[in-house]
Formats: sequence, C-alpha cells, structure tokens
Amino acid sequence: MEFEAHVRRLLSTGMSAVAARDCILMNAEFLLSPEELKKVVVPDVRWIQKQREAMGAESWLHGMMKICRAEEVLQFGFDETMIRRQSTMNQWALIKETKDSPLEVVSIETAGILVGGTSQEIADHVAECWRRGQQACLLVRAELGGDLADELLPLKNGGVLLHKL
Repeated sequence: MEFEAHVRRLLSTGMSAVAARDCILMNAEFLLSPEELKKVVVPDVRWIQKQREAMGAESWLHGMMKICRAEEVLQFGFDETMIRRQSTMNQWALIKETKDSPLEVVSIETAGILVGGTSQEIADHVAECWRRGQQACLLVRAELGGDLADELLPLKNGGVLLHKL
C-alpha cells in the first residue's frame, strides 16, 4: 500500500508511467546497495498506468462524496469536445457544503468518453454519471455503517441527485 501511494504521488505530479518507473529505478540504484538492488522488482509500465486509472477513480469518488455532503449545488457546468475524433465530456459543480463554508468547484468528470453527441445522449450521460455517483456514495455509506455514515457522508438533500441543481 505504501508503494502504491508513492507511485500515485509520483503520477500526480504529471509524469508519465514510463518516467515514474524510471524514477523508481534511479532512486533504487541511488538508495540501495548492489546486493539489495538485486532483490528489487519494479512493476512494469502497465501496472503503473493502472495506478493512474485507480487514482482517477478515487478522485471521482471524492468529488461525488463532496456533492453528497453539500447543502446545495449552486451551479453545474459541462463542456464537450473531441480528442482524437472521440467525443469527450468534462463536468463540474459549484457547491456549498454548509451555509458557512466557502464555495468550491468540484470536478465530476474529466475527458469522459461519450458514446454519442446528440443532446439527448449527452443528457442521458449526465444523468447516468449522477446515478453512479449516488450508488457509489450509498456503497461507501454501507461500508461505514450507521452513525459513522451519517457523520462522514450524510445524504444532504438526498445525496447525489439531479434535483440538487
């Protein structure tokens, strides 16, 4: 777990999976003796790429949890574009967690893949993203259980629901 956290921290700086692997290898060569270095196994690039995907999923969940805890979603926005001829979408929300807290912009989706680009397909995509966010928050609440769920992840105004917009 500590190694995964270290790799994710490296990736969060914006470096590629190849650069992260090279960095780990260079650090190992610098910090370890030749005998210790022989025992080191550094994961391949694909494993490191999977850590970036996991980091994105974790970030998405934290964003949905913020929306779930928010008293209000004051504004919602999205944009769509194409990346290499693939339709993609970004979504964000301006939230107020409590009446005394500062406003915060929460990214919900960054470069999410769109299956279609019609207005109905985009509306369906937004609705599905929010539905998944609600499901994810309910799963986290179930894992936390009773009082702890109510304390750490209250379903304010229903949770992650479009009527908060």
